[in-house]
Amino acid sequence: MNISELLKELKMNGLTISLKEGNIEVSSLLKDDVAPEMLEKIRSNKEAIKAYIQSVNIGITTTQISKVEDQSSYPISDAQRR
Repeated sequence: MNISELLKELKMNGLTISLKEGNIEVSSLLKDDVAPEMLEKIRSNKEAIKAYIQSVNIGITTTQISKVEDQSSYPISDAQRR
């Protein structure tokens, strides 16, 4: 099984995988408990998962949204006008 297939299987089981400060973070969307066999698959493929996620994220940049100064009121957005 390749890593993209493993990630699809994890997603079908309600799990999401992300990297936070170089460590794998597992989140469960469907329930609090993660099946032990899923955790074992993640552990046994940890380095390959990290490498895959890092390779997919190359070139992706994010921008910080700057905070506006406090005001008594703010202009509404286009979505709020609808």
